[in-house]
Amino acid sequence: MNAVRTTAFLAAFGCLQLVATPSSGGVTEEFAAIVAEILNAQTEGRISEMGPQQKTAMIACVNAVLVNIPNGRKRYIMQGASLDEREDRFGKVLYENRGEWVQNVARACAKTALSGGT
Repeated sequence: MNAVRTTAFLAAFGCLQLVATPSSGGVTEEFAAIVAEILNAQTEGRISEMGPQQKTAMIACVNAVLVNIPNGRKRYIMQGASLDEREDRFGKVLYENRGEWVQNVARACAKTALSGGT
């Protein structure tokens, strides 16, 4: 279920990467790396079709949005034992509260996702 949701999210909005902020320290940096890993592992959908520059921009945009996820939810994702489990947890968190984080990313990153850059 979550892998399907994650794939659908990525297909619709492209690749995401988190930007670490100095105030959030190691949790954000590790979380950003995990989000990048999840997004870069996609082999289907919109993100997999992006060129390197567009994918990098999309990952940066997504990370800038997701930096605001509460640290407890970040830890929940980070504690997944495998990439598949982290991806599943990532999908769950993004779709909580009626897809609050999906909507936030869509609003902030739509232009980047649809830019068609290489």
